Amino acid sequence: MYLERIELENTGPIEKLDYAFPFHGNGAPKPVIFVGRNGAGKSIVLGHIVNAMLSAKNSIFEDAEIEKGKVYKLRSPQYIKHGQHHSLAKLTFSGGFVQSEIQLDRTRKDFESANNYKPAYESWESMPEGEISDYRDNFHERKKELEDILNQVSLLFFPSNRFEDPAWLNADNLINTTSYLFTKPISHFSNRKIINYAPLRENQNWLLDLLFDSFVVVDTHEITAQTRTAVEKFLSKLFQHEGAVGWVAGVRGRRTISITGNNKILSNNLFSLSTGQTILLNMFLTIIRDFDLSHAPLASLREIKGIVVVDEVDLHLHAKFQHTILPDLIALFPKVQFILTSHSPLFLMGLNRSLGSDNFEVIDLPSGSAIDVERFSEFEAAYSYFRESVRFENDVKREIEEFQKPLLFIEGDTDKDYLVKAAELLQEKTLLDDFRVVSADGYGRLDKVWKHFNTKLSDAISQKVVLLY
Repeated sequence: MYLERIELENTGPIEKLDYAFPFHGNGAPKPVIFVGRNGAGKSIVLGHIVNAMLSAKNSIFEDAEIEKGKVYKLRSPQYIKHGQHHSLAKLTFSGGFVQSEIQLDRTRKDFESANNYKPAYESWESMPEGEISDYRDNFHERKKELEDILNQVSLLFFPSNRFEDPAWLNADNLINTTSYLFTKPISHFSNRKIINYAPLRENQNWLLDLLFDSFVVVDTHEITAQTRTAVEKFLSKLFQHEGAVGWVAGVRGRRTISITGNNKILSNNLFSLSTGQTILLNMFLTIIRDFDLSHAPLASLREIKGIVVVDEVDLHLHAKFQHTILPDLIALFPKVQFILTSHSPLFLMGLNRSLGSDNFEVIDLPSGSAIDVERFSEFEAAYSYFRESVRFENDVKREIEEFQKPLLFIEGDTDKDYLVKAAELLQEKTLLDDFRVVSADGYGRLDKVWKHFNTKLSDAISQKVVLLY
């Protein structure tokens, strides 16, 4: 099951988006990365996709993550584009599965009376006159067919607020206990989650279960050995290790899993890594675990199919992880449809290196236009300038010295609009006027300002600076 098309109209900042997702000649999907400034609509696009995925699962399985008959994404007139009176959304999946919705700023009856048009919504005439929104899908009409499909693919979403507690946090009194995987072998229970905020514990228990089966249980040895080999290939790429890896399990009561390679320890405890490594470990181990819990055979990473949606895929990642390791890990899963958002030129450059420019697409929002190779080169040029840290430090210094007002650095232009409006409503415009508000174009650049200001630069000037995240 893959997403083939998304159509949005008057949704948030997006006036019109009609995007057909790209595929190779053999039917394998190409990764798609939505980019744009804060407030450009990236999370809105992902919200529609995840809502459809959850609705599909909810129509089949009892252990869905939303209540029966409910939807994941809030429908409200406040998400209609400013100045418009309706919003539309339609998602088309492979196999002819479709989900569509409409939102009005008033009831359908009042809408028809007040406006001289009818939205191009296929179910307009069957929408009750007293309703302001309508939701349709054909998932329930083809439940048996859809169930067979969902049992053979992975549908996963990693939101931007995903987070694992750092390994040094004494949350469990330093006792790292694990239990074996528990599933309900009952019809219409998937034992799988689409939304993954902090899957470390589930991955830990699943991996321990996998290792036990692959090394001990004779009846499942061959099948689980294939899965274990797939995990080992992923870990080799994560740790940038050439060759086979080995396993070492800790004692009972303090169960840890260590990874070795060429008689060297790659990780003393696989689940006590740095934040960046843990983010990648959980993301891709969850993909493998979820597919392993499906009804499809897992012969290799290349055979895993499905849709994986990640908001801010570069979150918490060091430059090397963004540019090298993350793109290389994505390349291990050619049949997974990765739908991502990112603010990182480094990540895009890494994908270009790992996959080639023809094997993924970058879509700029809210316009929905594809960024071509020429535009992509601008990212590379911008990054090369940005790397000139001395020049960057001098630019910041000149910026500070030029103006006497305290500087208020914010993440983006949208934040400035919020501040200006808030100051107006709260009658604090005079207070805001005391600052020079500057957009840093993302929290990453706020970090850069702090890095360079927190040096000898601060000794040379007396300007007050506020970084507002």
